[in-house]
Amino acid sequence: MKQVEEILDILVLKRQGFSNREIARRMGVHRSTVKKYLGEGLINREAPRYGLRGSKLDIFGAQIKAWIENDHFFRATVDD
Repeated sequence: MKQVEEILDILVLKRQGFSNREIARRMGVHRSTVKKYLGEGLINREAPRYGLRGSKLDIFGAQIKAWIENDHFFRATVDD
């Protein structure tokens, strides 16, 4: 059996409501193989449960910006 076709068949059976054990029996593969293919995020992929993390310096952003703006020898622009 080709691997891509096998994965697609497993996905189709899962969408039809079969359990991992039943899919494994029908496909002739081990249950862990079914779990692996379903766990690769090909279907029902969830978004990460954590948000985007900021920098540890974010809380000091205003102070750093003020230092840069007040330093006449620093030749850079400050983006907002």
